[in-house]
Amino acid sequence: YTLSGGTPPYKVSIYVNGTLQKGKTIVFSSPGTYNVTIYAKDSVGATASRTVIVHVNPGPSVTMKLSRQVTDVGLPISLAYNITGGTPPYRVIVYVNGTPYNSTSLTLTEPGTYNVDVVVVDSVGGRATAQGVVVVNPRPTVTVNANYQGSIFMTNTGVSISAMTSGGTPPYTYYVYLNGREVYSGAEVQGLQLNLNQGTNNITVVVIDSAGGKASYTLSVVTGYNLILLAGIAIVVVAVAVALVIMIRK
Repeated sequence: YTLSGGTPPYKVSIYVNGTLQKGKTIVFSSPGTYNVTIYAKDSVGATASRTVIVHVNPGPSVTMKLSRQVTDVGLPISLAYNITGGTPPYRVIVYVNGTPYNSTSLTLTEPGTYNVDVVVVDSVGGRATAQGVVVVNPRPTVTVNANYQGSIFMTNTGVSISAMTSGGTPPYTYYVYLNGREVYSGAEVQGLQLNLNQGTNNITVVVIDSAGGKASYTLSVVTGYNLILLAGIAIVVVAVAVALVIMIRK
């Protein structure tokens, strides 16, 4: 405040809603509307007063929601926050492991556990923080074991496959394709039996984890006649035929 006129020295009193305050600093302990009145009295008894209305807002608070708390490397997580109280406008800063992050879409490039903080500062310096944790897994990889079956005359007429996934974010969903056609989907691939056509067969196993991470593995299997066996039989047949011819001529 500034005093002018009158005859110094002055005596000044400050009241908040009718209660005399000590000193010039007023700390409001609860939200509401307050009447702040300054009374001034000079050395000859002349008085003056001025009242101002102060609106006190509750302190700011912030809540945060992550679209996922567990994800894979490179797969984004969206962050949303809600601010209540305080005195707008607000300044919002997102931190990941203590480092400012200039987006509400988090794409983390290394596996690990990350602390995510949303800090809000309002126009009068009120401050609030919301905290969360994100776990980032390595991207999934899938391997396939195959046991082939055949007959005496045909090789690789069938195959039994099992798949195993490492990394990613369980649970997993598997899709099996034979020559581009989906033949199976489910939560696991264990001893899945496939009948193969003559020629080259492409078997692809695709796994998708709960965070949307994807991996695949492809086998190429050739199904055909057992040429070595057939050649051996042909040689035997020719040898027998030659022997018979020799015997007849004798």
